Amino acid sequence: STPFQALWKGLSHPGVQWKQKPFDWDAYDKIELAGGGPPKKDSFAFASYAVVSADYLHFNLRFGYHFTIVDVMCGDNSAENHCMLRFAGGGGDYQQMSWRIDFLSGVLERLGFNVDKKGDLLEAKLPGNSKEMMSESLDMLGRLLGASKLMDMVLDGETMVDECINDF
Repeated sequence: STPFQALWKGLSHPGVQWKQKPFDWDAYDKIELAGGGPPKKDSFAFASYAVVSADYLHFNLRFGYHFTIVDVMCGDNSAENHCMLRFAGGGGDYQQMSWRIDFLSGVLERLGFNVDKKGDLLEAKLPGNSKEMMSESLDMLGRLLGASKLMDMVLDGETMVDECINDF
């Protein structure tokens, strides 16, 4: 699958540090005090799945408390190619989740996506491009998703968001 391999290339990029887990115990305590609690590790709440074909990918990813859907057509017909990203949720407070959405939006716009933000929900669309350009965009999207994991737990302001966008 061209789109799956391209996205996976980004998700598995050596610069993406999956084992790095900055954890904010204050945010965790807020969740607990609000009556919530983290799901058990073997819970279906942590399930991710993909529908994959040679030119198509629908990937539903769950990273902790946020949800991501990537829907892609990446074939030889540029007019049919597209990438849709939907990103929502997180474990930080509302302001931190909003800052992460701002970070994602800033990077995605630089990558050519059309972005719509509503609170902690982001929807982004990349219109038809060649198979090669779509593959490059998916590689970068995978890197972005890896880089933004748990970011809502550590962002502390708009200045930091701008720095992260420029660093990415």
